[in-house]
Amino acid sequence: MDAVLTGKNLNAEQRRALVYDIERGATAGGETMPWQTDTCIGDWHYQRSLFDQHTYKTARQVAQMLVDIVSKNGNLLLNIPLPGHGAPDADELKFLSEFTAWMDVNSEGIYATRPWKAYGEGPSTTGQAPRGRFGGTTDVRPYTSEDMRFTVKGDTLYAFIMAWPEARTAVVKSLATNSPHLDGRKVAEVSLLGYSGKLEWTQDEQGLNVKLPATPPSEHGRRAEDQRRRSLSAQSLEVPFDIRLLPVYSRPIYEIEIACGRRRRNWRCRHRNDPDSGRNASSPSGN
Repeated sequence: MDAVLTGKNLNAEQRRALVYDIERGATAGGETMPWQTDTCIGDWHYQRSLFDQHTYKTARQVAQMLVDIVSKNGNLLLNIPLPGHGAPDADELKFLSEFTAWMDVNSEGIYATRPWKAYGEGPSTTGQAPRGRFGGTTDVRPYTSEDMRFTVKGDTLYAFIMAWPEARTAVVKSLATNSPHLDGRKVAEVSLLGYSGKLEWTQDEQGLNVKLPATPPSEHGRRAEDQRRRSLSAQSLEVPFDIRLLPVYSRPIYEIEIACGRRRRNWRCRHRNDPDSGRNASSPSGN
């Protein structure tokens, strides 16, 4: 069995042997070495008052958190606290349904991806980030439509819009024609995950300018075939280049995926570089 040993408050030498862990937080910027966030949608142990008051983290907040972490070469370990009877409560099931629906569309920009030259852009990358309780920044924070996060897979760059623009226009400044990240290269094609139509876009010295559809593809990121709902935030733009972009760091990282189906709920561990591999740790039945 393969295992990964994590530790908190590690120095540079220790990080060569252990994976840096930030409880309920994230790094302030991109990292060359892998690291991990461990957090929970509520308290570490089940607390009924959070259910009664409906104050769990939302699927939107966790989607934004996941994108931010992965763009910085990190890994998310997410806890769903269970009540004494062992089954998730109604709010937790709602969260799992919404979050896995978002993953149905956007996991392409998460699994088997690597950090890009810049982890992101926008106010969240330049302003003073709120400090986390155990180091780094807080795991949940507000974002604007100017905030972007990037991942890359092969010759495709994924630009996550952290909040849907009311003006229906996304401007990716890191992809301006004079950007130092491009070395004179140009964007070849732009598409929106979960949206089957063609996007209007231009690339100039201000950035990659993309006209978005009137409404996001779906409420919680359903697949492209399901156009009945509106969308959650952190929609991903696919931006293939005309030449291959290489990953910054190729060491395998493990992720925990939470899958929720109609007939069963399971916790599944998947290798980040192989989205089709995995083994169920447990699979309790449920409706």
